[in-house]
Amino acid sequence: MFAAILCVIEVMALPIFKEVAGSQAENMVNNAIEDAITRVLSENNITYSSLVDIEKDSTGRVSTVKADTIKMNELKSDISRSVSEEIAELDSRQIQLPIGTVIGISFLSGKGPRLKTEATIASNVNLSIDNKFTSAGINQTLHEIIVNISATIYVIMPYTRTTEHVETNFCVAQTVIIGTVPETFADFQNQGE
Repeated sequence: MFAAILCVIEVMALPIFKEVAGSQAENMVNNAIEDAITRVLSENNITYSSLVDIEKDSTGRVSTVKADTIKMNELKSDISRSVSEEIAELDSRQIQLPIGTVIGISFLSGKGPRLKTEATIASNVNLSIDNKFTSAGINQTLHEIIVNISATIYVIMPYTRTTEHVETNFCVAQTVIIGTVPETFADFQNQGE
């Protein structure tokens, strides 16, 4: 009889363990990604000017914006390596659920002895770097260098497993590129003074 009760509790617990493990894995991987990117940017003293060169013509107007592709590829490689290392350190984690939560009776939720299981985390990470140009006002353009990360997380537990997906973006550098102000706008401003 006792063995039958344990089997029922185990069957009831598996979907809840999967959900909790998946949620915890997502949070841990998001934190690992942010930590890894922040560390790479800090260690390499990455700034906008270390990744992009803005050239101006003889009148001082911006003529070209050139990305240093070698530096960008090095950054991509460093971040990818760092993210993989950070996630690999997550390895396995113990998940605990009170029996009251597993049974599903609301007044027992969070109560009772805890069921425990081990969850092992593995992942596959894809990374890309994008340049994003957006209008930031009259003759102003915001240029952002964005790291896009897509991770598939595999959470493996005894008798079950789950897969989660994490997608996040991280701005590694940005600047506002200012052009010339049109005369009509300058005249309008002068009339208001």
